[in-house]
Amino acid sequence: MRAHSVGRLGLSLIGFFAMVQALVIFPYLATWGIELLRGNQRPVLVVLTTILPFALLILLGVVLVTNPDRIARALAQGEGEGDREIPVVSVEIAQVLFAATGVLIFAGAIPDLFRGAVTALRGAQDLRFQALAGAVARALLGVVLFFRPRAVLDFWRRTQPGGDAEPGGGGTA
Repeated sequence: MRAHSVGRLGLSLIGFFAMVQALVIFPYLATWGIELLRGNQRPVLVVLTTILPFALLILLGVVLVTNPDRIARALAQGEGEGDREIPVVSVEIAQVLFAATGVLIFAGAIPDLFRGAVTALRGAQDLRFQALAGAVARALLGVVLFFRPRAVLDFWRRTQPGGDAEPGGGGTA
């Protein structure tokens, strides 16, 4: 059974969630930016309130997903304990973390799904397909993370530097 660093796995999950949230809020930010431009607001304000939050979330996600070990070591050294080993987590716990992340993402999508469904059933003109599509994508992502944590963990391992490609590295899902 291969063990994984708690920091590596946790920071990767946080980075993944940051990228998902950036994609979720993008339609809202774009709509807000268009409204600001129509209201003759300064372009600097539009950039600060629309493009900057999206870019920061994407940047945070990419950095956390691509460099989780380096960041985990820096955080551990910040505690004044020198260059100590980062605690490891078993495959089973890693799968539970992915499943728990799936539940959180799915739970966050439920209100938007219901709101979109009710709006669609009423035949209202204010139905926003971008928001509904984002909610459906989040719900599907949550379901995949919850029901297929081993496959997600195997994929995550293959994308990590020095990651092994052995599928289903132990445990049950």
